[in-house]
Amino acid sequence: MAGMDPNGSNLPAVVPPSGVRAGNIHPVNPPMTNIPQPNTPPISPVPPKKASKAPIIILSVLLGIFVIGAGVLTYFFIDRSKKWDEDKSSMESQIEGLNKEKQTLEGTVESKNSEIRGLENDKNDLNSRIESLESDNSTLRNQIDQVGVYKDYLDRIQKLDESDATYYSSQNVVVLSPGETKSFTVRYRHQGSFTLHFESDNRVVTPKWDKDWTDDNQSCLFYVTAGSSPGATLITFTNNQDSRKFEVLAIVQ
Repeated sequence: MAGMDPNGSNLPAVVPPSGVRAGNIHPVNPPMTNIPQPNTPPISPVPPKKASKAPIIILSVLLGIFVIGAGVLTYFFIDRSKKWDEDKSSMESQIEGLNKEKQTLEGTVESKNSEIRGLENDKNDLNSRIESLESDNSTLRNQIDQVGVYKDYLDRIQKLDESDATYYSSQNVVVLSPGETKSFTVRYRHQGSFTLHFESDNRVVTPKWDKDWTDDNQSCLFYVTAGSSPGATLITFTNNQDSRKFEVLAIVQ
């Protein structure tokens, strides 16, 4: 085998002994020779660069701040959550109380509405009774007034001049409805000619003689026609022969 020394020159090849196959050759150490080495300066080992600790410190500070912030936020979140839960519970209690109060008020309102409806029914009943009583009162007043009027009529009837058998009428009181006409007979038993007269104290009725005389000219029909207003008319009959007279009361009702 050929070799090279440290100076770069070729060394003689080592020839194996004869009779030995190359495949079984074991390497042998070459003979040591003192070969001078070139003068080269000693190589100083390069010291490894030291890694900077600043990023690690910054990351540690940031991580600490993050942890502290997360802790503070967690504390405030938990504290706020408790307050929210307390506020929620308080508000739910208030809502429940308000719902109960609402139900109570609704019951009270319904009760008052029912009471109002009852009072309105009572009011309507009272109004109906008042109207009925007012109607009855009006009727009674009218009856009282009528009683007063009838009493007045009765007093006037009682004060009528009485007729005698010579000069009289078939009736002394005539009762009419508004617009109605009635008649009665006037008799004067006297021989010879005579004239009969009448006078009325108002125009509640319109009196007039019939045009025909009967009973040997001693009897005649007399008509009274009522006006539209109630009242009474006193008709006084006289004659031109003597002082006899009589009265007839015509009543319009």
